[in-house]
Amino acid sequence: MITNKMIQMLPQALLRSILISAAVILLMMMILFRSVTVGLIAMIPVVFPIVVSMGIMGLIGIELSIASAMAFAVAIGLTVDNTIHLIWNFQKSIRQGLSRPMASSNALHHTGVAAITSSLVLAGGFMSFNFSSVWPVTHFGWLVTLCIVMALLSTLFLTPVIFSTFNIIKPKE
Repeated sequence: MITNKMIQMLPQALLRSILISAAVILLMMMILFRSVTVGLIAMIPVVFPIVVSMGIMGLIGIELSIASAMAFAVAIGLTVDNTIHLIWNFQKSIRQGLSRPMASSNALHHTGVAAITSSLVLAGGFMSFNFSSVWPVTHFGWLVTLCIVMALLSTLFLTPVIFSTFNIIKPKE
């Protein structure tokens, strides 16, 4: 059957899609921040929610599906958006002469509330899918909510730690 063939192809297609998305995002990050290093390091918090969500799915026995592929796409988009805002503000603060810890605090102050608000609103919206009587819709809502929470944690904790710890962004000379 065509459906069985599609299901068998899904893991490979999902991996290919994630790799293509990651490559395009990496290229855009390198161009935006004018640094190969910043672009590469910025990918860590972008990939983190996907890896953790896939791990949780594996632990509780959920197989890859079209719903999980769409959930990962939402997570990548949200994480990229939040990561760009956070790094942009961090870079701006460093170039204004702030120390890395102060720049991190400043960046979180300027972007954290927006990241938290947008993530909570999106998670709340997708959690409402859990009231559906259609299993794929419920599954999708649960996975997107999980990915959104992982993306928010990545934005609020992982990104600031990475950019505060490593001297990746230099002040203007």
